[in-house]
Order: sequence, then structure tokens, then C-alpha cells
Amino acid sequence: MSARSEQMRDRFLGAMVGLAIGEALAAPAVGRAHYAVESEHPGGIQDLHGGGPYRAAPGELLSGATQLLECIESYAVNQEVDGFDLAFRLGSLTESDVKGFGDDERTILAHLYENPERWDSQANDYWSRSCGMVSDASPLPRCALVAAVHTDNMDLLTQDTIRLCKLTHADPRCVEAALAFNFLLLQCLKGHFSTDLPAQASGFVVNLRHSEMYSRVVLDFGELRFRSEFIASASLPYPEDVEAVSDALDSIKKAKLFDLRTTGTAASALAAAAWTLANAKDFGPGVSQLVSLGGSADRNGALAGALLGARFGLSRIPPVWLRKLTDRSRIVTLVEKLLLISSPVA
Repeated sequence: MSARSEQMRDRFLGAMVGLAIGEALAAPAVGRAHYAVESEHPGGIQDLHGGGPYRAAPGELLSGATQLLECIESYAVNQEVDGFDLAFRLGSLTESDVKGFGDDERTILAHLYENPERWDSQANDYWSRSCGMVSDASPLPRCALVAAVHTDNMDLLTQDTIRLCKLTHADPRCVEAALAFNFLLLQCLKGHFSTDLPAQASGFVVNLRHSEMYSRVVLDFGELRFRSEFIASASLPYPEDVEAVSDALDSIKKAKLFDLRTTGTAASALAAAAWTLANAKDFGPGVSQLVSLGGSADRNGALAGALLGARFGLSRIPPVWLRKLTDRSRIVTLVEKLLLISSPVA
């Protein structure tokens, strides 16, 4: 294998394994305040302890990584992002003991398991009925598949990222966050890291809004049912923050670690991962300090783990973490399949 091919393999493996590591590392911090995490793990979480609200075993794969592996399996079989097959595969996970699903995500996937033929409409309907309240980061980790298979075709990357995100989350903030995440991941997979990548990702999603394909397939807030009643309700937050993703990316330019939000929205998780990508000096310290902030640590850890894994490569992930990761051999096997069928990295 040439040196260039070995570097590419190291980055691809780093991204997919890094996503699983970042999510698993976060287990004891999920839903907790930073000071509570710090009191139990002085200096930050430094090992795959498991535990937390999911009662995860050390190194256990959580929902983000598990969904990603199912997506890779599906792509290897079908050679495309097959909505029907993915709806059934991901929906079936809700019948298993996989941990870490969000409530809305689990509900939508359970419906898709029963009605996989509705893969292209279920999330649209659910989001519309929810009055725009389903904008969490849970679909973003599985979208990493798309950056790995469409390394030289931005149109296909855009199309399939939207399709994969909208299996469960039709909110335009989720879709834009997934697109920005895959833009960042793709650049790192290609070895094109720079500290201004978050700004480039912001520009990428803003420009996409003007495309015919985007306006045709991505919903907007005008399509919400009961919209006027929702807006009139003083008890609910106003949802129409159409610039949420670009604003979040732009906000990290001067941000410090403790400025990052860990609320679990797609925009905040993306911003936290993008900040970590731009500022981390190595994989371990970067992921550790982010997940130790608590909150939606598993989402943040998965996204940051993928980005830092792609930037630094598998070889820079701490060996003690790799040894504890469940199903690491399966991840490696599936990534090897992706390398054989994906478009070449430029």
C-alpha cells in the first residue's frame, strides 16, 4: 500500500472509530453539569468508563455509532443510500437494547420500522405536527457515511446527506447542521484541515440555500401546521431561527471552551464539534475536554470524535481506548468495505 493510501485509510478509520470512541467516552457525562463531571473526573474524563444515565458498559457502542454501522452495512449491500432499507434497519434498532436514542428519534424510527415505505415522508409529517420542535443533533453521527462515500462529488454528498438526515429529522436546522458536519468531515478526510474550516462550512450551507434542489427538498418554517397558534403561545420558544447553524458556526471564532453550549440541538452540537476541531492539539485531549462539559456529551463527543479522527487519524487515538471499544473489529471491517466502494479522495 502506498504512503498516500495508508494515510487515507488511517483518516477514514480514524473518523469512524473516533466517532464511536467520542460517544462512548461521553457516557458518564450525559445530562450532567460540568462541575459534577469534574468532581468525579478531575481533569476531565480520561477513559471509557461507561455508566451514566444509559448505564452503558465501558466502551459500549451507543445509538449514534450503531446507526452509522447499520448505514454502512446498507450502503455496502445496496451501493446507494436506500431509504426503504435504512428505515427498516434503523427502525429495528428500537426493538434492541441499543442505548442513547432521543425520544423523538426513537418514536420516528419505531414508526418507520412498521412502515418503512414512508421513509421519505414520516419525518416531514412528524416535524410539521411538532410545530418545529424536533431540531436535536441525533441524526448527525449516521450522516458521516455520506462524507466517506462521496469524496469527489459535492452534489451527491448534499443529496444523500439530506436524505439520510431526513429519515428522522426534517427540521432545516438539522439538515444544515448535517451538511456542515459532512463538509468539515470531508475536508479532514482529504487532508485539507485548516482553522478556518468552520467559516467555510458556514458559507457552504448559506450558498446551498439558493440552489433549486435545496429549496425543493428541504422544508422551511412556513410549512409548519398550526404555525400561528404555536407562535402565539407564550409558553413555547419561537422556533424560526433560520440562521441558527451559520450563526452557531460564526460564533465560535472568538469562543473559549466554556462558551460552548451543550444543549443537544443540532446547531449547538455542530458548533461545539467544529470549535474542538479548530482548537484541539490532539485527539485524546480534544475529545476529553469537550465531553467533560456534560450536557449532550454523547452527541458532541460523536461529532468531535469523527472530525478529530479524520484530522489526526486512527494512529493518534489512545490505544487504551481502542482496546476497550466494543465491536472495533466490525468497524474496521466495514470501513475497509467503504474504502473499496467509495469515490477516491482527491
